[in-house]
Amino acid sequence: MARSHHQEGSPAGQSLVRREDLVVSATESLNRLGPPTQGNGERISRRLWAAVLLAMAGVAAVAWWFGANTQTTDEAASRADAPSPSWITVPVEFRILSSTLITRGEAVAATITTISAPTSLDGTAVVTNAPVGIGDVVNEGDRVLEVSGRPVFALQGQTPVYRSLKPGTSGQDVAALQASLSRLGYSIEPSELGVFGPATSAAVGDFYASAGYEPLLTSESLPEEVAAAERALADSEAALAASRASLDAMAAGPAPSQVAQADEAVAAAQRQLEGAQADVVTDVALAQAALDSAVARRLEIEGAAESSDAAIDAANAAVALAEVELDDVVRVTNDAVEAAQAALNIASLARQELASETASLEAHLAVEAAERARDDAAFALAELNRLNGATVPQGEVVFVDSMPARALDGASSPTTSEDGFADSAGGADGSLLSLASGDILVTAELPLEDARLVSEGLPAELLDEASGSRFAASVQGVGEEPSSAGDGVPVRAITVAPDSSLPDSLVGRNLRVTLTAASTETKQLVVPLAAVTSGTDGSARVSVLHVDADGPVRVPVVAGISADGFVAVRPAAVGDLAEGDQVIVGR
Repeated sequence: MARSHHQEGSPAGQSLVRREDLVVSATESLNRLGPPTQGNGERISRRLWAAVLLAMAGVAAVAWWFGANTQTTDEAASRADAPSPSWITVPVEFRILSSTLITRGEAVAATITTISAPTSLDGTAVVTNAPVGIGDVVNEGDRVLEVSGRPVFALQGQTPVYRSLKPGTSGQDVAALQASLSRLGYSIEPSELGVFGPATSAAVGDFYASAGYEPLLTSESLPEEVAAAERALADSEAALAASRASLDAMAAGPAPSQVAQADEAVAAAQRQLEGAQADVVTDVALAQAALDSAVARRLEIEGAAESSDAAIDAANAAVALAEVELDDVVRVTNDAVEAAQAALNIASLARQELASETASLEAHLAVEAAERARDDAAFALAELNRLNGATVPQGEVVFVDSMPARALDGASSPTTSEDGFADSAGGADGSLLSLASGDILVTAELPLEDARLVSEGLPAELLDEASGSRFAASVQGVGEEPSSAGDGVPVRAITVAPDSSLPDSLVGRNLRVTLTAASTETKQLVVPLAAVTSGTDGSARVSVLHVDADGPVRVPVVAGISADGFVAVRPAAVGDLAEGDQVIVGR
């Protein structure tokens, strides 16, 4: 029965079971002997019974003693007294205390210039040469691409290229081109500063030639325009010569041959006028057709949903060029008609003067008119030559903020499709190459509460987990207006600048940004915040537990900055608190 009150698996329980078994075994043996008998064996039986009874008494006594003095572990634990409470302490530290903020940021180049296909191309843009690869350094004047046989050059400047530059244009983009050409060693006339004049056109032609390319001229119809202007000048000079000859002849009086000559001059002038008028119809019609085609093409591109901004810009440029060419043709042909009409008028007047007493005065007037016509024709030809020459089509020159630059991604060399034609180049946005210039910065976002602790110049550390590289940095700027993060939490953007240049391979990489929001300038005594308590008078103190003291000793302190659960303290009395002292944080 006693066995059910102990754990048989425990040593104490097992010992008690064995002792109880001894008592049971002795009783069973006694029963087998039976009661004492009478007669001869009476004396032996009595002695045996006495021994057995004595043994049983001893076993019972031993079993009782073990049962009273043996207990289970649960019984021992329940009877044990609870330990007295003790103090929880931590040592005082002597170190610099810093408050840090940790966020993530993306490494970006200060300026990224995206290069697309030039607008000077006909048909699909195909990269025919890719001299620049990812990570390559690009210097001013370098050819960075060749697209469909046309070059793309990188020049230093902060003016975006939004149009083609050609003779007669002016502006900041022209000045930036001239400054770059000057740095590259080409001569630019000071009088042409900001104006694309003949010297600039010559420098552009030499620059293209040095790279092995022919520059594009102002207009494809230039030879015809120049020829028309030269004809107009020759005709006006012929008319002037005729009017002068007529005037000279009148001075000697008319002669039959002079009359015949005057009639022929009138006829020639009439033929010249008819030819000039015919040229007006033909040349203007051709120019108008070209403009109509350009306008129709622009409408087609603007109406297409897949048209890119670059394609629309190119269409607009084509329309503008066609308009200019139409205006030029109208002006030149009209000048030619006017000159021919003037020549006819002169010839007619000369003929009339042969039969008039006032012929001498009219002849002088005719000569003056012919001279004006000749001067106008000469001026038109000179202007045509001045406004013509080597041009820089939009996209063949790209301005980069600072040089040298670095290639972030590169255009692949041409590939050939199954039909034998080169595949088109460019991404979905038409970009072929990206150049990074300036220092690499890191942009990040902080919750408004944390952003209040950040200001320009705040120390920071950048960590690239992929390589384990760390870079010292500082906050360069804090956004003035808050924005919303992806989860809707208000944040403020910050910009972190490294103390030394980051490798180009980190552009686009997500980095860990650690900001030191506050820090003690020197090492100070530091304790956990839980160790500092306030007295009734508002003073701060810590409780120090010395080994040789009977209990805690309260030490008044002056608290400083706190960070990461710790606070910098200074004892009110020098020497009351030292590094390694055990301060109480709980019990």
